[in-house]
Amino acid sequence: MNDTKSEAEYQAFLGETKSRVLNMRIATASAVNSELIHLHWHIGRMICERADQIGATEAVLASLARDLQAAYPGRKSFTPHNLEQIRKFYLQYSCDALLQKLVAKASNQPSALQPTALVFSAATLVANESDSDLSPALLAFLAGVSWNHHLVILEAVTDSRARFFYIDNAGRYAWSVAMLKHQIAMQSHERSQEARAPQDSTAVNGMETREGSGPRKPCGGSQ
Repeated sequence: MNDTKSEAEYQAFLGETKSRVLNMRIATASAVNSELIHLHWHIGRMICERADQIGATEAVLASLARDLQAAYPGRKSFTPHNLEQIRKFYLQYSCDALLQKLVAKASNQPSALQPTALVFSAATLVANESDSDLSPALLAFLAGVSWNHHLVILEAVTDSRARFFYIDNAGRYAWSVAMLKHQIAMQSHERSQEARAPQDSTAVNGMETREGSGPRKPCGGSQ
């Protein structure tokens, strides 16, 4: 009897320890991803601002890639192609008023939008007062998925509501990149209940907006 009780107590102790280790690993991964998304947002903004100053986006990308690769040898993320993706990431989401509105509304309705508490906490710590174009809610939403998820969505999806749908669901259901590609190929957004709402008042996760679909023309910097 005592052995059985001791074993049960140990299993409870082990379960709690494993749970704490898992939560720590999730929190660490969330914080790292928030930092990465935040970094890409800032780099994208600086590239756009510099390109506006000199009127030559390609020259900015080429010189920045060369100097960053020299400063951080072995880092594959600083090629001209990858910096261009970072620039487009900033342009698309900083100028997409509809997506930002959907995120802002959803952040006030926890049941409608569920970036985990850990993700939102990490994003709040990362964001600061200088981010006039990146609220903690938007950062938490974008940081709910990995950079590779964003690359897939930016390449394959142009509609604001659809981007919201895929980012939200990929984070909510922990879709892998392969699953995300499959869902896009299967046109899951178009098949969803939200996409079947009237064109001039489309519901997304129970919310409605009368804005036009699709992101605005990118602001700042030449394309």
